[in-house]
Amino acid sequence: MKVHYDKEQDILYLAFKDGPSHEVPESTPNIVLELDEIKEIMGLEIWYARKIVSPRASSKSPPQPEFSKALLGQCLRLSSASRL
Repeated sequence: MKVHYDKEQDILYLAFKDGPSHEVPESTPNIVLELDEIKEIMGLEIWYARKIVSPRASSKSPPQPEFSKALLGQCLRLSSASRL
């Protein structure tokens, strides 16, 4: 997996595999999937990444993980549904 972060635009891109993309749906607000010809996820683009990926924890809450597994799971479910 390759990771690229654009600080100026606050966009995080995760590339899972190389090749041409065939579809680029916005799965949820500010989350864009890059799909190949058989609608498998090739990459994931996260806009406003600082707010989504590492939300600031309050002093009373435990530290947040770097990337929300729930968010990734939601994107994967939406991708699977788009294949139907």
